Amino acid sequence: AAVRTAIGDAYNKLYAHQLAVLQLERAVALRTAHLGAGHPDTLASMTCLAGAWERVGRFKDVIDLRRQILESRQALLGPDNPVSLTCAVHLADAYRVAGQWESSTPLLEHLFEKHIAVLGPTHPETLGVMESLASQYEHLDRFAESMALFESLMRLLEFKYGAGHASINHSKLIFARLCQRIGKFDQAERLICNVIEQQWKLEDSPGRRADKANALGWLALNLQLQGQPDRANPLIREAVATFEKVRPEYPRRFYWESLLGDVLRAKNQYPEAETHLLRGYQGMKEREDVILASERRQLTEACERVVHFYKETGQTEKAREWQAKLSSGTRPK
Repeated sequence: AAVRTAIGDAYNKLYAHQLAVLQLERAVALRTAHLGAGHPDTLASMTCLAGAWERVGRFKDVIDLRRQILESRQALLGPDNPVSLTCAVHLADAYRVAGQWESSTPLLEHLFEKHIAVLGPTHPETLGVMESLASQYEHLDRFAESMALFESLMRLLEFKYGAGHASINHSKLIFARLCQRIGKFDQAERLICNVIEQQWKLEDSPGRRADKANALGWLALNLQLQGQPDRANPLIREAVATFEKVRPEYPRRFYWESLLGDVLRAKNQYPEAETHLLRGYQGMKEREDVILASERRQLTEACERVVHFYKETGQTEKAREWQAKLSSGTRPK
């Protein structure tokens, strides 16, 4: 079971998530049979399996397993034990990625207060819950509440780690996405550029290259939203090229390809634009089952870009067809 858990973890790091699931399911079965469902080693393997299931889109199974883990941890350690609190956060995140906002929102709000009381306001776990809750509010279009939490989070993170520390890059990117949605493009650009500057200093690896490409994609989107396709073009081309090399099957790769098509449309390079727009949307649609609920609006955006392209190029029949498919949520042939 220990060997299978290690192999499963290695497959996850290689993004071979289906292979990881096979190993981790067997590890959980072995440890359950020999140690019992509530043994710490069994629960550790269950936690690894829940992460793998999430990556292959088995969101309902993840929720059920996270709930089982939480109940076992609380029975063994009590509800306020830091390990139990971490498991509760994992359950809230499972609800969130499945789009069950009615369950995740009150749980995150409760856990945020609980973490402050038990661990303190600057504990890493507390800051993680704060980020999840701020992101949750953004998904629910509760922008004022999200902005207030993110601004507080940034102050706490910079106080704890330093303004330029690499450990807060992820939080800065999430905050930048909120700024984009509410039209604060200058603030978003400062955040993203700071992340890219920090990423240049990190040791090179496929994962680091994917992280940098992702940041370049968000910067290109920020520029495109401001009507600056010439500045966006080299950035989004680099992002797409990197994802094609290091994470070719990742849904976000196709979202960036869709954005590349939209940038080319804005530059009147219509034949190339159409190719990327269609390939980007279809690549996302084929992977729809593994897209997190918080990112499904990106699939809608990709389809809207195709509609806009056909309207702009005077192809009214195709525009009408894609608009109908967009409304019905099915893919045009």
